[in-house]
Amino acid sequence: MGHCGGGNGPNAIGGAFGQPAPARDAEHDVMETLAAWIEKGRAPESIVATRYGEDGSIVAQRPWCAHPMIAVWDGAGDRSLAKSYTCKPRP
Repeated sequence: MGHCGGGNGPNAIGGAFGQPAPARDAEHDVMETLAAWIEKGRAPESIVATRYGEDGSIVAQRPWCAHPMIAVWDGAGDRSLAKSYTCKPRP
């Protein structure tokens, strides 16, 4: 992903700018994530970012982890699926 979006990596997380999230829920949409944090006290551990193909289909998803954690691939799953990653401390 580029610095503030764009590039080859997943970067769609909803909100007022950029591409929409694939679902309006706290797992995928940054505004819903912030609302859950403020209104329900649930700080996010991660948010799933999405990359769309030219036809609008989902090409890849990856978790963006809360600092200082990073998304680490499990070594076996499909690299385009968010479920193949876990948020872990930076080595």
